[in-house]
Amino acid sequence: GLAQCLSKYYNRTFGPDLRNSPSQKFGILINTVMQSLLDILFRASRKYPLKEAVVSGSERVMYGTLARRVRRMAWVLVHNMEIKPQDRVLLQLKNSPQFIVSYFAVLQAGAIPVPLGISLSKHEIAYIANDCLPVLGITSNDFMNNLEGARLEADLPAMKLLSVDDTHGEKGIR
Repeated sequence: GLAQCLSKYYNRTFGPDLRNSPSQKFGILINTVMQSLLDILFRASRKYPLKEAVVSGSERVMYGTLARRVRRMAWVLVHNMEIKPQDRVLLQLKNSPQFIVSYFAVLQAGAIPVPLGISLSKHEIAYIANDCLPVLGITSNDFMNNLEGARLEADLPAMKLLSVDDTHGEKGIR
């Protein structure tokens, strides 16, 4: 099935490595694919800095602007929020340019984004958080109470929360 196909691709690409389990190989492969998406974004930003990358309602974000926002947010994640490689980061944001920036910034920081649907309850988020043990949750003010409740229910007091207000661009850390 899919796991065998990915395992064959992994072995052809990286060589057989008996030290890694199939799930570790899958994680490395997924990380490689995500880094490739990041590379595509940055290449497009150099080649087409003034072309539209994201259109959301009346908001239009050019590739150059998107790449700058991703780099800036990744810097904040690493230096201010102390995100380390392989850390898990919850994302609960509406479909918006800010979601795209946040997702790619988490990848740029070397962490693993865990996107959450906006309709999930705090109980469902707590269940996911208990499984992946995130160090940070990124959301907008609309969903901050949801992530705060999930953090308490999952008993993850060290998990930081970053509010990125989609409409005003304000940022807050809790």
